[in-house]
Order: sequence, then C-alpha cells, then structure tokens
Amino acid sequence: MRHPFIVLLAVISGSGSAGAAELSNLDSGLPNTLDDAFALRPGRIELQGSARYDRLRGGKDAVRLLPRVQVGIVDGLQADISLPYTTGSGRQADPTDPVAGILYNLNRERGWLPALAVSADYTRTVGSGRRSAETGLTAIATKTITPSVDRRVHLNLSWLRALNPNEDERRDRYRVLVGYSQLVAPNLVAVADYLREKQGVRERDANIMEAGLRY
Repeated sequence: MRHPFIVLLAVISGSGSAGAAELSNLDSGLPNTLDDAFALRPGRIELQGSARYDRLRGGKDAVRLLPRVQVGIVDGLQADISLPYTTGSGRQADPTDPVAGILYNLNRERGWLPALAVSADYTRTVGSGRRSAETGLTAIATKTITPSVDRRVHLNLSWLRALNPNEDERRDRYRVLVGYSQLVAPNLVAVADYLREKQGVRERDANIMEAGLRY
C-alpha cells in the first residue's frame, strides 16, 4: 500500500490571475487521483502543475511532477495534455508518460441529481522501462452539499485497458474512488478520497487513502 504525503498544488490561469483559476474544479493528479464532473469554461486556458511525494512499501519512494495544459472547448467539454515525470527508488519511477484526455459534462446539478460526466484518456510511456500504451474511460458523479463553500462528494468509476500488455501486465483493470472536497480558505481547497484499484502488474489490489491541498 502506498502512503501518500499531503500534496501542495499551484494553479496558474492563462485567462486571469492564479486566484481567479477555477479552484474547486478538481482534476486527476492535482493533487489527488480524484476528478469531478465539471468542465472548464469555454475559451479558458489553464496551466497547472503539481509535485507529489509518495512513500512506498519496502522503504522506497517516488517523486512525481505533473505539468498540464487544460482548455475549455465548448460548453461542457474540455481537453488537456499532461507530461508527468516520476523519479525515485520505487518501481513507479519512469522517464515520462504523456497523457491526452477529454472530459464531457452530461448535465447540471438539479435537486438531488448530481452532475454527471464521462472522460477518456490515452497514456503512452516514453523511454526506458516502457509499458504498454493504455486507454482509460471514467464515469464521474459530483454532488454539491453546501454551495457557499463548495462542499462536495464525488464518485469515479474507471476502466483501464492496456493496448499491448507485457507478460507481467494486466490487459484490463479498474479503479474506484470515493471522495470529498471543500473550500477552506479563499484560495485553498482540501481534498480527501479513498481509492481502490487493480494494479497494472500482477499484484494484489491497491487500497489508498489520499489527502491534499489545492492552492
């Protein structure tokens, strides 16, 4: 099991100041694995980045840097490109694994109906230690409990498929996240979630608790 430390995230908006960024609009990896069902506003461009430290079992560790460009295309549709880089002593350390993805918001919240969205992404590892390219399809639900502080609960259900798996890689695997987020200061959101996923190599399923701050 991984034991993630708290992560600090800086978000810079291309269409305004950092404080004007859509802070409560969560994105996978920034800082937690959790995503929400909201898309960036049309015409908005954001440059995002995070640095994450994971303490792994066996005394190993990993540091993950994640720069990302995100664009609002039309109402409810956004696209993004990420270039994550992981280094450290753990097996997760890889040269880079660029990701291209889209997210489409299916509806707005109404009464007890949560906001729903679907996202799709494509990951291709580059360099030594290369793994199979992988596609991901995720169903996302987000429900706002207290609008004044963006107190929300989230559910992510993902299906991941390796296109050309190695002998020790699984072709298909899943990921389930249940999470919570809340604005705790004008420029600060706290995020916590529980993640269960089938790992890419043939090991036991991973159970991970994450907590992070988005600034």
